[in-house]
Amino acid sequence: CLIGAYRENFQNPRVKLSPDAQFYYVNRKMFQGFDHETFHMDSSLSSLIHPDQHRRDCFTQYRDMKAMDPIELLGILPTCSFGNFCFKKYLAIVHPKMEESLFGDLEQRRLVLAGNHPRSQFYGEFLGLAKAVWLLHLLAFSMDPPSSHFEATKGADFHPQYMDSVVRVPGGGRTGGGVPQVVGFPVSLGFKLGSGSLIKAGVYLVPKYYLT
Repeated sequence: CLIGAYRENFQNPRVKLSPDAQFYYVNRKMFQGFDHETFHMDSSLSSLIHPDQHRRDCFTQYRDMKAMDPIELLGILPTCSFGNFCFKKYLAIVHPKMEESLFGDLEQRRLVLAGNHPRSQFYGEFLGLAKAVWLLHLLAFSMDPPSSHFEATKGADFHPQYMDSVVRVPGGGRTGGGVPQVVGFPVSLGFKLGSGSLIKAGVYLVPKYYLT
């Protein structure tokens, strides 16, 4: 998988990253720009100028794309908005050194830079992740008001109403064995839905003295 490939082929041997940290790296790159209607791929303001129509369009795209195979879709429309999103995120996540280590060359990167989608298993798995994020984005912008995301920051106090610890900590997260716990690093983003509901951000907690 993409995260496994990152772990095995691009991690600095002097810096051992936990699986949670690797997951966060990919997760954060994929969701960067989520609050903008096009992930900042252009300067469109449709959601502000024609908000009702934009919401309807987003939901229609979500409904139509949900059951589609992303490989088949991009075979027909390689440079559609979703296709451009895939190009942008692939280049942001997959470092040239990682790709060269995986495949022995940079052919996939050359294809992406030329506006083509590789037919490899690796890129196919990436497309599955990209589709999931794209669908979530469409669904978020079909709501009124649109959903937004948030993330915890390193060293922040643990707030159980907004955060979930990815490891069990005695005391419910605020303290572990009587020792105050803080965010060592964020793992996954949180989401605030248009209805006011929350999907909590995932965090990896450490004793506060680790960061002092």
